[in-house]
Amino acid sequence: MTKTDWDLEAANATYNVEGWGSGYFSINPNGNVIAKPLQEDGGAIDILEVVNEARSRGLGFPLVIRFQDLLRHRVECVNR
Repeated sequence: MTKTDWDLEAANATYNVEGWGSGYFSINPNGNVIAKPLQEDGGAIDILEVVNEARSRGLGFPLVIRFQDLLRHRVECVNR
Protein backbone atom coordinates (compact mmCIF):
# COMPACT_ATOMS: atom_id res chain seq x y z
CA MET A 1 0.00 0.00 0.00
CA THR A 2 1.44 3.35 -0.98
CA LYS A 3 0.98 6.48 1.07
CA THR A 4 -1.62 7.75 -1.42
CA ASP A 5 -3.70 4.59 -0.90
CA TRP A 6 -4.30 5.41 2.78
CA ASP A 7 -7.80 6.64 3.54
CA LEU A 8 -10.48 6.31 6.21
CA GLU A 9 -11.51 2.90 4.94
CA ALA A 10 -7.90 1.65 5.19
CA ALA A 11 -7.54 3.14 8.69
CA ASN A 12 -10.77 1.50 9.85
CA ALA A 13 -9.72 -1.84 8.36
CA THR A 14 -6.22 -1.66 9.88
CA TYR A 15 -7.21 -0.55 13.37
CA ASN A 16 -10.73 -2.09 13.49
CA VAL A 17 -12.10 1.03 15.19
CA GLU A 18 -15.66 0.03 14.38
CA GLY A 19 -15.06 -3.29 16.12
CA TRP A 20 -13.60 -2.09 19.41
CA GLY A 21 -15.19 1.37 19.35
CA SER A 22 -18.76 0.04 19.61
CA GLY A 23 -20.13 3.28 18.19
CA TYR A 24 -18.35 5.32 20.86
CA PHE A 25 -15.12 5.85 18.92
CA SER A 26 -14.49 6.48 15.26
CA ILE A 27 -12.15 8.22 12.84
CA ASN A 28 -13.21 11.61 11.48
CA PRO A 29 -12.58 12.87 7.91
CA ASN A 30 -9.33 14.51 9.13
CA GLY A 31 -8.06 11.08 10.19
CA ASN A 32 -8.29 11.82 13.92
CA VAL A 33 -9.82 9.51 16.50
CA ILE A 34 -13.06 10.93 17.88
CA ALA A 35 -15.09 9.96 20.92
CA LYS A 36 -18.89 9.95 20.74
CA PRO A 37 -19.94 9.54 24.39
CA LEU A 38 -23.63 9.21 23.48
CA GLN A 39 -22.97 7.32 20.24
CA GLU A 40 -25.10 8.83 17.48
CA ASP A 41 -27.33 10.71 19.97
CA GLY A 42 -24.71 13.34 20.78
CA GLY A 43 -21.70 15.23 19.53
CA ALA A 44 -18.17 14.09 18.83
CA ILE A 45 -14.94 15.00 20.61
CA ASP A 46 -11.73 15.10 18.57
CA ILE A 47 -9.11 13.44 20.79
CA LEU A 48 -6.26 15.29 19.07
CA GLU A 49 -7.90 18.62 19.93
CA VAL A 50 -8.12 17.54 23.58
CA VAL A 51 -4.44 16.55 23.57
CA ASN A 52 -3.39 19.81 21.90
CA GLU A 53 -5.41 21.84 24.43
CA ALA A 54 -3.85 19.92 27.32
CA ARG A 55 -0.39 20.50 25.88
CA SER A 56 -1.07 24.23 25.45
CA ARG A 57 -2.06 24.40 29.13
CA GLY A 58 1.17 22.72 30.16
CA LEU A 59 -0.46 19.55 31.46
CA GLY A 60 1.77 16.52 31.88
CA PHE A 61 1.54 13.29 29.95
CA PRO A 62 0.40 10.55 29.99
CA LEU A 63 -3.02 12.11 30.17
CA VAL A 64 -6.19 10.44 31.45
CA ILE A 65 -9.30 11.51 29.55
CA ARG A 66 -12.56 10.54 31.23
CA PHE A 67 -15.81 10.39 29.33
CA GLN A 68 -18.43 10.36 32.07
CA ASP A 69 -21.27 10.60 29.55
CA LEU A 70 -19.94 7.46 27.87
CA LEU A 71 -19.88 5.58 31.16
CA ARG A 72 -23.38 6.78 32.03
CA HIS A 73 -24.65 5.81 28.57
CA ARG A 74 -23.18 2.30 28.89
CA VAL A 75 -24.77 1.78 32.31
CA GLU A 76 -28.14 2.95 30.96
CA CYS A 77 -27.86 0.60 27.97
CA VAL A 78 -26.95 -2.37 30.16
CA ASN A 79 -29.91 -1.69 32.45
CA ARG A 80 -32.49 -1.48 29.65
